Amino acid sequence: MTEQELPLTTYEMEFLADMMDNAELIRNVTLAGHLHNGKTSFVDCLMEQTHPELQAKEGGVSSYSCEFLKIFLKKVLHFLAVVNKYLTMVMSFHQIFQFSL
Repeated sequence: MTEQELPLTTYEMEFLADMMDNAELIRNVTLAGHLHNGKTSFVDCLMEQTHPELQAKEGGVSSYSCEFLKIFLKKVLHFLAVVNKYLTMVMSFHQIFQFSL
């Protein structure tokens, strides 16, 4: 099957929001990046953190990459908290001054 033959796939926002409530149904992930940028280490660490009952493959994940992942995720969470703060502020201004976004 070529790319031109693939059917158009669209999802309603309600369906996507419902999927967030059923994370166990989501199985596929795409992670793209250049050669030797840590894609496999990232996924290995993510699996180790979210599914500790699973055994790592032989050789496993280095503790360095897991520590890096923890630091990276903390920074991402901090960034998202800041974004949330500013979006909340914008929405407050929107409600107070009734301007359109």
